[in-house]
Amino acid sequence: MAWVLKDLSLFNPLCESSPKKAMFKIKAATELAMACAARRALTLELDSSASLAARYLWEEVFSQPALQDFLLADPGKLAALDLYAALRACGYEDPVYRARLAETLDYRRAVERAPFRTMDLIYSLRRAELPCGGVDLGGLYGETVLGKRPDVYHVTTMDAYAMTHTIFFVTDFGTTSPSIFSRADREYFETQLPRIAEYFLRKGDWDLTAELLWVLCSLRLERLPVYEQGWWELLRVQNADGSFPPSMSDDGEVKDEFDRNYHTTLAVLLAHDACLSRTY
Repeated sequence: MAWVLKDLSLFNPLCESSPKKAMFKIKAATELAMACAARRALTLELDSSASLAARYLWEEVFSQPALQDFLLADPGKLAALDLYAALRACGYEDPVYRARLAETLDYRRAVERAPFRTMDLIYSLRRAELPCGGVDLGGLYGETVLGKRPDVYHVTTMDAYAMTHTIFFVTDFGTTSPSIFSRADREYFETQLPRIAEYFLRKGDWDLTAELLWVLCSLRLERLPVYEQGWWELLRVQNADGSFPPSMSDDGEVKDEFDRNYHTTLAVLLAHDACLSRTY
């Protein structure tokens, strides 16, 4: 968290001139807000560092009219809902923005999305206590990559991300144990998810390793050897400044330190806090 706090302005999309870069920073701000909300769930209040970060995101980012207009301008995107829902979980509310957002919900719900993206929409709507309509979560889960229980040899990196996010949304980021999982699902989780985690751990993909460790914890599979091994490896690769690199190599498109490291750092922080705050 100290690495995050050293320059909070890097999470501010209003500092960017490019719309594409601004959307990237909105995603970063949303994930930071989620990390702050996880701290709040853990301690029933925001600790000093999370409180500072959440207050900055609320006052200097979300509450700015220019950002709200930008968020609401494209009702096909989930950013307007996701950032609001995450900050609301930190204890903030904006009735005027909520009303403007509610006016666009019919269109947001109608946009076609991949099944796990639809789960993202439903999760944020429920967290924001906004109407989500009649949704068969079990049927939707069955349409996801994870719900189809693919052969691990066919799982791509994008498939793995879709699988981890499906678990996040269905389990409320590890705080509940849903009834929609079948016996076959749970057998797949116990036998195949560890193999997927082992693959990305060997590959040195620390971003997916963090998410998969979070998933294993959410599914009560911490007893598996890869869980402890994965945490030790993450500690080994942590940078001296507290951040975490996304992978063993550094050949991605984005080169500056913040863009390269922020997501993995928040993924590790969220995984840590979610595991501690699990109540079921």
